[in-house]
Amino acid sequence: MPPMLKRKNGVMMAVSKESSYEGQRQEYNMYRLIQWLENVDDPSRLPAMTVAYDIKEPKDAPPEWLYDDLIQYPAYLTYESFRQGNPP
Repeated sequence: MPPMLKRKNGVMMAVSKESSYEGQRQEYNMYRLIQWLENVDDPSRLPAMTVAYDIKEPKDAPPEWLYDDLIQYPAYLTYESFRQGNPP
């Protein structure tokens, strides 16, 4: 997994190497989503994403959830911000 990814505007996004593997994977996947969304010609034409669960902290998640379930809410916010013309 690369330690840095570059945004279209030149800003570097760093994957925290001090995090667990799951945390690094979550950061990397979010950064790849951002890179993909930045290359969409007209994000407003993307379909709306299904509303994710509003879980901001892992401690608030149901115990049966997997680590990957916790990425839904931030991925939803990122996707929708690009779709609505307000990227992070």
